[in-house]
Amino acid sequence: MLLATGMMGAFATAADMLTDAKWRNRLWVTVALVGVSLIFFGVIQRLSGARAIFWVWGDRTGRTFFATFRYHANAGAFINLVTPFIVGRVLLAFRQEAGHAGKVFWCLASFVAVAAAFLNVSRAAMVITMFLLAVFAVWWFFTERERREVHRPRMRWLAPTAVILAISLLAYAFGLERSITRWIDSADNLINNLRYQVYDIIWDQTLPAVGWGGSGPGTFELVFPLSIKAAQNEEVGRWYWMAAHEDYLQTLVEWGVLGGILWGALILGGMTLGCVRLLRPRAHLSSETRYLLVSACLALLGVCLHSLVDFPLQIGSLQLYTAVACAVVWMVGRTGSDQRVRRRRRVPPAEANET
Repeated sequence: MLLATGMMGAFATAADMLTDAKWRNRLWVTVALVGVSLIFFGVIQRLSGARAIFWVWGDRTGRTFFATFRYHANAGAFINLVTPFIVGRVLLAFRQEAGHAGKVFWCLASFVAVAAAFLNVSRAAMVITMFLLAVFAVWWFFTERERREVHRPRMRWLAPTAVILAISLLAYAFGLERSITRWIDSADNLINNLRYQVYDIIWDQTLPAVGWGGSGPGTFELVFPLSIKAAQNEEVGRWYWMAAHEDYLQTLVEWGVLGGILWGALILGGMTLGCVRLLRPRAHLSSETRYLLVSACLALLGVCLHSLVDFPLQIGSLQLYTAVACAVVWMVGRTGSDQRVRRRRRVPPAEANET
């Protein structure tokens, strides 16, 4: 109850901040800078060959940590949550003809974020990162082609080619060989992954047992062992499952059908609303609004895709960034939202004295 209340409080706070143009930009920069700092910290860990998170002694974090995350898949989900906001700042800097220092900083930040997706060596995160960048490049090309320089034949293909070339160079320089090795070595594990059996047990045993109302938030790790026992699956029973590694199934187990619909309306409904606003004519939205809105939509798309094979929405820090992204897609891009919504009425001194 405390966690859900806190997340909704963060959503409401971010939504209130987004009604003001100045605070909207501050929130965007804060999310991007915090993301860059954590990603850079993870890159330092990988390059230095750290055996654990620096302030955690021993091997208690295992070998799958990255930055402050113990599990590299959750770190990959975090990278895909913040990378669209970072890349959005890059495009906005060039769109608004910002200073050279700002352009250099955000370009380097975006390169580090993309490289971290390969250094992290989470297979799902790598695929989702490439997909999100491809969608971002396609969106940028078709929305900016009306500008005079994009209509030039050479410039039309220059930007997408530059993006693809930069990504390829980064992938080669920061872990392409390691990533390919992981894909090849774990090909059989990918096909015969144990979590697929978990999905079957949840669908056949757990969901019918908990019914339409669900078992209650945060109770999956207590309910699922009973389903394993009913399914008589010894291979799955050897492990302790704190999460289902599939957020949609776990949400149905814990929150029931009605709760799942409400959470889906908040995240998926907000993402759909943001996409609809992006399809409006360009005159209705400023450049800053469009780039922030597409960044939030892609961030939610990334976490929704990752939720199909893992549990990013069960991690508090990822829930916080998801709540902020949800606030963006619900609040940004509304009619008249480019101007400051809240205006205080100035009361003349004489009128104030009379009252």
